[in-house]
Amino acid sequence: MIIEIKEYLKYVLIVGMKNFKVANYDEVYYRIEKINNNLKIQFVDSSKILDSSHIYFATKNALKAFKNKRNISKNLAIEILLYLAGKKQIDEVIGVFGINKEIKNPIMIAVADKKEDLEKLEQNIKHSLGIDFDDSIIENDSKNKIEIIKNVFNITDLEIEAIKRKGEAYRNIIKKLIIERIALLYTGIRI
Repeated sequence: MIIEIKEYLKYVLIVGMKNFKVANYDEVYYRIEKINNNLKIQFVDSSKILDSSHIYFATKNALKAFKNKRNISKNLAIEILLYLAGKKQIDEVIGVFGINKEIKNPIMIAVADKKEDLEKLEQNIKHSLGIDFDDSIIENDSKNKIEIIKNVFNITDLEIEAIKRKGEAYRNIIKKLIIERIALLYTGIRI
């Protein structure tokens, strides 16, 4: 899916990659950059991402940080990863949210100025790398995924009880708490 972030004149491609069998991610980055070097690309572990709105909000805040010179990293792709995690420590975030050869269903996030560049990237990856895209990887609501995310973000039952409204879906409560952590990273407040 391609989402426009109008305030920053950017487009974001978010795709789940099914059965991604790559031993060397540096080679993949190199091949992608060779196709389109004006893109910022990040691969993330899908088990740590709640849904596409999690990615959208993190990407938007990373772009905001760069615009306002509040960025932590010098690289937009790394900044997005930091905002996805809601943390400042690059090494820690890469260790938790980044990918390695054990992760078979990553999510690729790409940011560009033109929608056409992302469409071209998507087609080139499908054909040159033979990767199957599957957005159900992104929007997966399994109980196991929610528990992994709770642990990664250190979301406590006390926090959940504090903001829970009668009849509100558990997933929406978790989403609110993740978005809060992303917003707090931008403001510089630590939790």
